Amino acid sequence: MTTNVYDQSSGFITSDSRWSVERDFAIMYVDDTGFDKIEEARGKVFLFAGDSETIQLWKTFLRSGPLSSQGRPAIEGIAILIAEADSGRLVYHYGQDILLPDSEAPATSFAGSGARSAAQCWQANKCAKKAVETAKSFDLFSGGEVKSFELSTGKHNLNDQIDVKDLKAAFIKKGMVMFTANSPQQLVTVQEAAANDPRVAEIVTAIANGNVSLKAPCDAMYNQPTHADKKRLDAALDEIFA
Repeated sequence: MTTNVYDQSSGFITSDSRWSVERDFAIMYVDDTGFDKIEEARGKVFLFAGDSETIQLWKTFLRSGPLSSQGRPAIEGIAILIAEADSGRLVYHYGQDILLPDSEAPATSFAGSGARSAAQCWQANKCAKKAVETAKSFDLFSGGEVKSFELSTGKHNLNDQIDVKDLKAAFIKKGMVMFTANSPQQLVTVQEAAANDPRVAEIVTAIANGNVSLKAPCDAMYNQPTHADKKRLDAALDEIFA
């Protein structure tokens, strides 16, 4: 449940704020937790989608002051994009769903379940923020405050003060459940749903125990990076942290 946008022409990286778990009977999610999908390190801006546990490993790695790519987390289960903060230059990307004008020299990219809606909006309006807002209107899997990072100035509205454990606690405390089998779709709190539906209670317990992770779903979650993908990433990180 996510929409990520990188737009070199306007100099913005944007994302939504939703983390979720999806089952055949319901969509469970939490918005606006402070566990952001955008992270700045060494003058570079990293944009993530996918598995929150893996993204936490990346946040921890980037904040540890690495000197090279050695010890970097895996990219299995996530999408990742790295851009240069001052110039907006695209440094690395893996697992992006839409690349414009083409995959060889992309100036704009979109990832996540809202990628198509975001891309259509961006082509009409050329605004990365509006693209995420529009995706939220059409995609049940995107929501919350639009997070943005202006590459040329460093201005942003990130408030990443929590880790993945706090994200899980926020889900249990203020998350919502949308029962997709109902018409119209029924929306209740996680706490209320868990008290009345053993399926939800089981998932809440699994999340609390670390057996199920919250996600910002994207196609890359189901793909495997190639050896070339990993080598390109190592080379990019070695350049960044040298």
